[in-house]
Amino acid sequence: MKYDDPAAPAASQTRARRIRAAARYISLSVATLAITLSPSAADTISETVRLVGSEAGGEFGWSVHVSGDAMVVGAPIWSATTPTIGAYVFEQQDGQWTQTAALAHPTGGTGDFGSSVAISGDTLIVGAEGENFLSGGAYIFVRGNDDSWTHLTRIVPSDSQIIDSFGRAVAILDDMIVVGASGSNNYEGSAYVFERQNDGSWMQAAKLTPSDGESYDFFGTGVSISNDTISSGNVLVIGAHVKNNYDGAAYFFEQQSDGSWVEAAAIAGSAGSHLGTSTSISGDTAVVGAWQGNAHVFQRQGGVWTETNQLTAVDFYGNPCGTTSVSVSNNVMAIGASGCSAALAFERPPEGQWAEVGELVVTDGGGWGSLGHSISVSGQTVLAGTHSVGALQGNAFVFDLPSNNACPSDVTGDGVVDSYDILEAIDAWGPCSGCEADTNGDEVVDVVDLLAILTAWGSC
Repeated sequence: MKYDDPAAPAASQTRARRIRAAARYISLSVATLAITLSPSAADTISETVRLVGSEAGGEFGWSVHVSGDAMVVGAPIWSATTPTIGAYVFEQQDGQWTQTAALAHPTGGTGDFGSSVAISGDTLIVGAEGENFLSGGAYIFVRGNDDSWTHLTRIVPSDSQIIDSFGRAVAILDDMIVVGASGSNNYEGSAYVFERQNDGSWMQAAKLTPSDGESYDFFGTGVSISNDTISSGNVLVIGAHVKNNYDGAAYFFEQQSDGSWVEAAAIAGSAGSHLGTSTSISGDTAVVGAWQGNAHVFQRQGGVWTETNQLTAVDFYGNPCGTTSVSVSNNVMAIGASGCSAALAFERPPEGQWAEVGELVVTDGGGWGSLGHSISVSGQTVLAGTHSVGALQGNAFVFDLPSNNACPSDVTGDGVVDSYDILEAIDAWGPCSGCEADTNGDEVVDVVDLLAILTAWGSC
């Protein structure tokens, strides 16, 4: 959920003193309402904790992902002279985020191991897009009964070629993994779907390309996955940030009952905006970042993906910062604008519109350069990476957002936690991104959510 471009300008080291969010509500491509918000000091949210890797150096925070009570932070291994740890796992222990694993390349290689990361339950994936002459690879780790993380396997596409950059972006939801390969087929790009088998192994299930794909689209720069609220399958949103001379594009793919994938929508970016630099989806809501533009919010309405909002970050002088990273989880959204070293959080109340919660600011003196290069949200927790400070030593910051929902266990929203909420949780049981029964935002409805409902039983 981040974007990196070798041609991108160095992030400004001047603190953005004012962040403005502009929301446009669009119907049939016509702007019908525009709202501009200018946060005051009261609208800022300070970090709860600053995370650093146990190994000095490295671009810690280049990639991040949080899911429930676990998070993973990437620190890519660019060369043999950089640190050997490419990904760090942090977990909630006694109310504190504690490092529980430091993952090195399984074979001692480099290859940009840690340039992309994702975690779901007891499985995490680390991308290494630069290994083997940029053909790339991705490594799957699993958590055992003793809570330790061990390497399970390396996955590569069946038609792997040099310069594919397989592993540029990764996403995981339960038993499905999606990996972007933005350099394949002369940089047209592609995305690969892998599924976990009954014996625990992972097999390639599909290769996805856009219907209007061309060379140098860079399809696969951003990938995200969610369960489909309409069918029993899943939904993907994949970015192609260089398409049409840097306008960019975003593509929605929906899984059919037979397991196949169908392109459901193709969204073109505005001139030079780089739409598709980052993508995120949760249920029927998706957000797509544009490196030189806004964060575009889409909602599925009547089976059709429609743009509903645009969110913009601007610097002190009113210049747009661009959107380098985006993330959405249920009714919470976060966007990063590392060009201004800024991050913003938004929340959507039940049956309401997206409203800004506040600007995420760092008070720790450890540095904040490039804040928002990577960002991830789960429940009310936001994890934002800085990617580099000083001698390539990055940081990641955890922010706990205030909530307009005083009782997340009230799944039905009727003011009472009762048997109806239990029935809703049972009906949604299993992988369920974007559903109200997922009380802790880890994209799975399970016994943890059921216990939360039972604990809050009664008027709420």
